[in-house]
Amino acid sequence: MKDLGRLWRRRSVAGAAVAAATLGMLAAGTAACRAPDASHAAQSGAPSGAASTPTSPAVRALQTAYTQTRAAGTARIAMQANTVAADGALGSPTVREHGLVEFSGHHADLVATLPGNLGTTEIRVIGSTLYDRLPAPVRMRLPGHTAWIKISLPAAAGRKAAAILGGGQASPQDALRVLRKFTNSVTKVGPGKIAGTPVTHYRGTVRSQLVDVWVDPQNRVRRLRVTSPMPGVGSAAPSTQPSPASGEERLQVTLNLSGFGTPVMVNPPPASHTTDLTRLFARSPAPSAQTG
Repeated sequence: MKDLGRLWRRRSVAGAAVAAATLGMLAAGTAACRAPDASHAAQSGAPSGAASTPTSPAVRALQTAYTQTRAAGTARIAMQANTVAADGALGSPTVREHGLVEFSGHHADLVATLPGNLGTTEIRVIGSTLYDRLPAPVRMRLPGHTAWIKISLPAAAGRKAAAILGGGQASPQDALRVLRKFTNSVTKVGPGKIAGTPVTHYRGTVRSQLVDVWVDPQNRVRRLRVTSPMPGVGSAAPSTQPSPASGEERLQVTLNLSGFGTPVMVNPPPASHTTDLTRLFARSPAPSAQTG
């Protein structure tokens, strides 16, 4: 289907949902994000390739937060994406998503509210298979017209599906990995509270992205916010404030985590209601996406 990528990109508003899907559409991970994290280098407190570089206490705190958050095994997530105008005004959410994920990448159960009038989509990941319950306007344009589609993640189709469904970035695991990319460009903003839980707020930059992180007393990430250029806009230097300095509209994706350790119980949809599109995605060209 030549227009498959274009069909999925219609789930966005002015391209915002491409990056909004960053934290969720394949929330339990694709084959790529299931690869070992360089022998889990974060456990040593140093990001890959930078073990000999002295790090600040703030950077070490975020490296510890990465390790401790993953060690929790699972979490409830709530994500939303907003556009940020050139004057710093926060736009209405373009995408919302909530549910449960395993950081190991084996199970996820998520519901996303899509922009416009497309409605909601439900995403389940069980082992190496992703199931997506599509809104009627979308599924009626795909083979089978069933309520659910099925994609095998280890196959090349899984990587292409990640690019088409999620702009090339896949999961909360991927989002958390940003904590390992800091060198010394992190400052400790100060204490605060999220839903009554004491947290410490850190802020730093990674490439063209402004990253805010809130860490609880157990050294787990409670909130992660990434503000970045809109896809295709460029890579202007990030501001030290959430409002962009470049005069360009930006995208802000916020991930909240809670309920650490909650079991993730996921069942596959009925086979009679599911169409396997693994081969279709394997044949479809993956759209290019700027990941910052």
